[in-house]
Amino acid sequence: VESNVFDLNSNYNEDAAKWTVTVTEPNSAPEVEGWRTPDSDKTITEGETVQFGTDVRDQDGNLNGAAWYVDGGNPEYTDWSLSGEYDTSEWERTFDKPGTYTVEAEAFDKESTYSDPISWQITVEEANSAPSASINSPTGDTTVTVGEQIEFAVDATDPDGNLDGAALYINSNDPTDRDWSLSSG
Repeated sequence: VESNVFDLNSNYNEDAAKWTVTVTEPNSAPEVEGWRTPDSDKTITEGETVQFGTDVRDQDGNLNGAAWYVDGGNPEYTDWSLSGEYDTSEWERTFDKPGTYTVEAEAFDKESTYSDPISWQITVEEANSAPSASINSPTGDTTVTVGEQIEFAVDATDPDGNLDGAALYINSNDPTDRDWSLSSG
């Protein structure tokens, strides 16, 4: 582009001002191409760790990273290792409390242009707790005569309310096939 200036007497200066204008394509946002792992929404038990991964692409070739979010807010993890036109971002998280969580990943380029997010729904269920037992009777080591009956009483509880039964082992062998009865109380 150049500019010419002239006056009322038709005098002009051809070299008054020149500019060079370069036209470039606008920056394109990166794209998250899809779930790598897990390949769908997932249900787990509290305390489990989930490995997340996604493939990302930037047609401009200036990938810079990926941000990982749990239930919105600030990123819980930022992966700064991405570069070029195509890359993979991975992250893992342990879910310690029951509930439903939304995990999102967004890729971004060196011009801080972000992709649309990809998301997973993670449902975390409460872990099953083991039942416990305490001895009621006999209250200590006991000696009996052959043929004499002995009653064993055990209190059993399950914090989850899923108590299904009890077994008595003699000398660490398989449960005995003696007469048994379970009662609640």
